[in-house]
Amino acid sequence: MNQAGRLFERQAFVGVSGDWGSLTFGRQYTMSYLVFAGADVMGPNAYTWAAIDPYLAQARVDNSVVYRVRFNGFDFGATYSFGRDSAAPPAGANCGGRGPDDANACRDYSAMLRYDGGWGGLSTSYERIYGGPGAAAGLTSSKLHDSRATFNAYLKVGFATIGGGFVRRINDGRQTGRQSDETYVSISYWFTPALTFVVQGGQLAYKDTDDTSRVLALRLSYLLSKRTLVYATGGHVWNEGKASVTVSGTSVTGADPAPGQGQSGFLVGIRHNF
Repeated sequence: MNQAGRLFERQAFVGVSGDWGSLTFGRQYTMSYLVFAGADVMGPNAYTWAAIDPYLAQARVDNSVVYRVRFNGFDFGATYSFGRDSAAPPAGANCGGRGPDDANACRDYSAMLRYDGGWGGLSTSYERIYGGPGAAAGLTSSKLHDSRATFNAYLKVGFATIGGGFVRRINDGRQTGRQSDETYVSISYWFTPALTFVVQGGQLAYKDTDDTSRVLALRLSYLLSKRTLVYATGGHVWNEGKASVTVSGTSVTGADPAPGQGQSGFLVGIRHNF
């Protein structure tokens, strides 16, 4: 109920599945979210490289059809939305669907191909978001698009996993710096079966501008049992030019920093899986 003022803001769907794959309908994650499984070894955390592009951590759409199938280590998925979001942000939201004179308004489609083997894995995805009347983030027409192409990989070496990737974004909603590049790299290491450490770095740079953000995040976790762990995590963001990215992907840190200024955060906690 605390998600954009409505129930089931993350996912709510129904569908069928079998040996041929799964076909589901409703509000669901796009492939821009699912593609990072494996390569983003830190995963969900208060401080991550994904803070430089908040959409990636919450890429989900209303009114969607999703097909997904797995075979011999490969994972293929595709989504199509007839009206991607009728509520508040993430970026480019508040776009309920087609209008009487604009059949493409608020559409969204994405596709993903991923391979996971015993040594590691590779993945790639593409998503295009269409604008519409009243949509947020400057996407006020279906002629305006926000697109992301991703390439990711991870490698397992002993008790360590190394992952990283690249995101090319072209956003018509920006007047300057329409093209931006995001890169990230992560390393996780299990010191013992209960103690793990993760360090991650990421950068966002806009073409033809001085706007750049760099993020460093760390996390130390200790398993008290199969269901309960304690952890400490922290992060820092360096902003340049007019960039004002916050270090946190949550509301824990508070307000965004001023343009060109940095920000730090630290958090300790306990997590129990029911």
